[in-house]
Amino acid sequence: MQRYLTAIVLGLAAISALAADDKTAWNAGLAATFAEYSFDSNQLDDSAAGFKVFGGYRFNQWFGLEGGYYEFGDFDEDLDPPDPGGDATVRIDGLVGSALLFAPLDSNDYDAFVKVGYYSFDQQLELDDEGVSSNQPSGLVLGAGSRFYVSEQFAIRAEGEWFDIDQGDLWTLNLGFEYQFGRPARAAAVTAAPVAAPPPEAAPPAEAAGGEAAGGGAASAE
Repeated sequence: MQRYLTAIVLGLAAISALAADDKTAWNAGLAATFAEYSFDSNQLDDSAAGFKVFGGYRFNQWFGLEGGYYEFGDFDEDLDPPDPGGDATVRIDGLVGSALLFAPLDSNDYDAFVKVGYYSFDQQLELDDEGVSSNQPSGLVLGAGSRFYVSEQFAIRAEGEWFDIDQGDLWTLNLGFEYQFGRPARAAAVTAAPVAAPPPEAAPPAEAAGGEAAGGGAASAE
């Protein structure tokens, strides 16, 4: 019976240790996006500012999945001399799905990760503020980032991403915040107060010795 009790205690201790390291949680966030978009033919090379909203789920210490919607803003043609067809503006927005691989860091305040995924965008080209054409590029996205927790649930997040667009490249730097749903609270450290040693027991009074002394005195008096 003692062996069974020992096995149960050890099993509960192992489960408790795993639960303490559990980092599974849903997340959602918002970030400002600073992007650089360039064509291989040098017809367009411009930067713009936009935003992204995202959400996902972290399955364990190592792996998570995320999806997001991106609005990159307007990329304007910058040619010298200008294109005779007019001033060109490209607008891009769309969806991205990514898998995240986290670094094995022993920290509750900091996370680092790399990501790989797939994007599907809607791209519109305008000449002199008039719609001309649109297409739907899709392909590979790679990235890396980190997040710093300012509380148990809130984190500041920074990441960089690269989108492989046909005949061009799209680079982004994202800075924002996210909220973790159900992130386990840190276990508070409990320090046991030192136990005071019991006072030494008082020596028993020498009643017997005193009694014998008194008896001896009485005998002498007789």
